[in-house]
Amino acid sequence: MKKVLKEIVFSIVGVLLIATVFLWAMGFFKSSQPNHSPNPTPTVVKKSVKLKTKQPQPATSQVKILALGDSLTQGVGDTQDKDGYQKRLKKQNCSKKPCR
Repeated sequence: MKKVLKEIVFSIVGVLLIATVFLWAMGFFKSSQPNHSPNPTPTVVKKSVKLKTKQPQPATSQVKILALGDSLTQGVGDTQDKDGYQKRLKKQNCSKKPCR
């Protein structure tokens, strides 16, 4: 009986030890508060940012059409053979400007 009790105690201690090491490795026991002085002084960082502006494209540039969607956007199942949304849009808008 003592041998069985001893094995159970060692098993429980082993599991607790393994669980503790695992939780420690995962950072569970770290403090959520930083270890700084009680009254930290705020630090102000100033950065200057330069914005790059794009040059306007000339009016003769091509229009690119991007159509994201599913099979309905592509025109699958279209019983009127209108080729889907992007081809209809291209036919409508490419009469004014060259499209790609």
